[in-house]
Amino acid sequence: MNPTRAAVLPGLLLILLPVAVGCGPRAVAPAAPVARTVTFAFCGDIFLHSQNIAAARDEGAQGFEFDPVFSLVRPLLDSADFAVGWLGGEFSNTPPYRGYPLFRSPALLLPALKRAGFDVCLATNHIVDGGRAGLVERIRLLDSLGLLHPGEFSSPAAARQPLVLDKNGLRVALLSYTYGTNELPVPEPWMVSLIDTARMAEDVRRAESLEVDFTIVTLHQGEEYRLTPTAEQVRTAEFLARLGVDLVVSSHPHVVEPAGLVEARRDHGTPLRMPILTYSLGNFYCGQRSPNTGTGLIVRVRLVKASSGVRIADASFTTTFIYERVGLPGRYRVLAIKNALAGFAAGADSTLTASDTAELRRELDAVTARVSNPSIPFLAR
Repeated sequence: MNPTRAAVLPGLLLILLPVAVGCGPRAVAPAAPVARTVTFAFCGDIFLHSQNIAAARDEGAQGFEFDPVFSLVRPLLDSADFAVGWLGGEFSNTPPYRGYPLFRSPALLLPALKRAGFDVCLATNHIVDGGRAGLVERIRLLDSLGLLHPGEFSSPAAARQPLVLDKNGLRVALLSYTYGTNELPVPEPWMVSLIDTARMAEDVRRAESLEVDFTIVTLHQGEEYRLTPTAEQVRTAEFLARLGVDLVVSSHPHVVEPAGLVEARRDHGTPLRMPILTYSLGNFYCGQRSPNTGTGLIVRVRLVKASSGVRIADASFTTTFIYERVGLPGRYRVLAIKNALAGFAAGADSTLTASDTAELRRELDAVTARVSNPSIPFLAR
C-alpha cells in the first residue's frame, strides 16, 4: 500500500465558482463522500531458493538487489489498499544464506517487498526454519519496516490480539494459520498460529468482539503439487464458514487450485455462502521448476460498506509467471501474463523472447480453466 493513500483527509476541498456580474453566488455542489471501500491483493508463496539468492547478488555493492524481480507487477500490488503474501523462511542481514530445506534468506528481500507494495506477510510451514532466534529476528525485521504479520507473534499478548485493518470506515479482521512447521518444534505455542479448530474459533470470537465488519481467514494448507483441494481443505473451509467467516484465501501446494464456494449454517441456523478465493494461489516468487509451479495468482477483492452491511463488490484474478532468462539483469521477473503478452505483441516489452509467448499462453489458459468456478463471479484479468 502506498503510504500516501492510507490517510483520509478530514477536510473538504471547496472549489470556488465564478460569480456573474449582477447575480448572486452560485450554489456549490456538495463534495462526494469518501467511498467506503477497501481493496485487497492476495499473492501466493514467496521464498528464495539458492538460485534466487545467487541471481540477486549485487557484486558491485556487495549486497542483493531484488527490486527488478517485482517491478512489472508492482502497479497491481501498489494499487491495492492492502497487498498480502505468504513469506517463507528466516531472514538475516548476515550470511550464510541457503534455500531448501531450511530457508535462510537475505533480509534485503523485505524492503524490496515493501517497495513492491506489500503490506502484510503471512507465515508458512517454514516459519521456524531458524528456530526461536530466527523467528524473533524475522518478526523484528518485519516490524521495523511496518510489515504486518498475523499468525506469528512476539508475545502472548500479541497472539491474543486479532489483526484488524481499519480503512475508509471499514474494519476488516485478517487472521492467518498454517497447517504445521515441517515437524520442527514451535518454541512457544503462542508464537505461531497453527490450524486448530479451538484456536480459530476463539480468534474469530475475539475479532467479532472488536466489532469488525468483515472477517478474512488465510490458510497455508493442502497437498503439494495437487491441482485440486483435499478433503481436509474443504472441511477446514466448512468449519470456518460455520463460524461466520466471510472469506477464505489459501496457499501452500505450490500450484494454483480452483476457487470454491462453501454453503453452511451457523449455530442459530442462518444460511451462509462463503467463497474460497482460492484453495491455492500457487507460487508468487521462488526457484521451483516442477510442472505448474511457475504460475501463481494475484487475487483482487474489493469490499464495499453500505447501510445493509459489507459485501464483496467484485473479485478477480491475474495469472502470474516466474520468468527466468540468463542474461536478464537479476535473471528473474514476476510477470502478469496477460500484460506481458500484450506488451510483447505491441513491441513495447523487450523482456520476453518470441519463443516464450507460446509457453505463457499455455500456462494462462490452463490456470484460467482450473480456477474458474461458475458459482462465483470471479473474473480473469
